Amino acid sequence: MQRRMVYDNTGGPILDVVLRQMAVAGRVVQCGTASTGSWIPAPTGPRNEREILTRRLIWSGFVIFDHRARFGEACGKLADLLNAGKITYDTDLSTGIEAASASIASLYTGENTGKRLILIA
Repeated sequence: MQRRMVYDNTGGPILDVVLRQMAVAGRVVQCGTASTGSWIPAPTGPRNEREILTRRLIWSGFVIFDHRARFGEACGKLADLLNAGKITYDTDLSTGIEAASASIASLYTGENTGKRLILIA
């Protein structure tokens, strides 16, 4: 199955696989780079420019703060969808400040399921 569009929050190896499944003129919306643990120094490695070139992909960034004027509207619509059971989400909860370091580190190894939350009470 060829994909016409992908919204990506992580980059890395999963995105590399998805790019090879993209249809010609498909669209990639990049919102995050969670798979990269550090940007100092900037990571290097296998490149995927050929996939972008040969598939003539349209790749753009999505930064949520560019849309802050619509936060209230979006929150209302998302709440309606959530309350109607049309969207769901998973959370992965750790408790206590002592768990913070390991919880954050596990994001980069893919150990979490759902949105990682750390409860500090």
